Amino acid sequence: MKKPNIEIAGLELTLSVFRASAKRAGGASLLATAALAWIEWLEKPEFTSIGEQLIQAVRRSAVPAVAKEDEKLELRGWYEWALTACAVLSGDVPTMRLAAGVVKGARVGSKQDPAYGSVAGIIKARLLGNAKDEQKQLEVFTQCRGDGSHPLPSRELLTAFVNRDYVKLDQAVTRGAKKHWTDSYLARGARNPVILEDSPRRLVIDVWQKDANYKWPYPEAVFAKLAIMDGATITHDDFWFPLALVRAMADSAGKEPASNRSNAQPKIGKARKKATPARRSKVRRSK
Repeated sequence: MKKPNIEIAGLELTLSVFRASAKRAGGASLLATAALAWIEWLEKPEFTSIGEQLIQAVRRSAVPAVAKEDEKLELRGWYEWALTACAVLSGDVPTMRLAAGVVKGARVGSKQDPAYGSVAGIIKARLLGNAKDEQKQLEVFTQCRGDGSHPLPSRELLTAFVNRDYVKLDQAVTRGAKKHWTDSYLARGARNPVILEDSPRRLVIDVWQKDANYKWPYPEAVFAKLAIMDGATITHDDFWFPLALVRAMADSAGKEPASNRSNAQPKIGKARKKATPARRSKVRRSK
């Protein structure tokens, strides 16, 4: 059965707001940059400028003054997770190492967000080749719940990653990415749903209406990229999780082999005009 063409509404507004947020330093700006990577990909699926944007965000924030400011607010773990997420998504190994040098990781009972900090600690340990510290940070994570304000990878995903079980990791990545098609993520039945039209021929997605902290499954993308760097095969590829973006590395930016390009998702275009839930039935079909 032929998949419907995907059309995007709200892209220009989303780009404008997230580009402004990404220009600052600190945890909140870093998370905006992680979201912006996917938003920019929707606008133009080329990695060169996206990777550079992520690299610059890490360089702005990987300094003692920024780390101390977030630590005063008891957000050190959150900041470290955001920093390492952007560093890995950049596909630039020196940037990943720069971020790893800032990370303290987490311990049980810490006031500094042990759930977020332990995920950053796992990334740091992997980048430094310290398997024992990966296990230690995973143990901390399994005893935490997180505050739910921002997404984290699942326990199953992290366990598979630390154990180098990349078949289970691939399955966990797929499950995490597919959640973005569920009603709760798409705000179905809400006043401002993400899906404006869903027909056999046409799917209109308003990216502005998607929760700002859950624009795309970047936690899955971060660990998928690290696993790919270790030789793993990641199979999932769709609108929310474009595999070509996840696989891209800084040294191959703009030179992605044809075999690496996303080919699983239908053609994507911009909606002709901003559609709203009130006009949902009046959105014109593409000819």
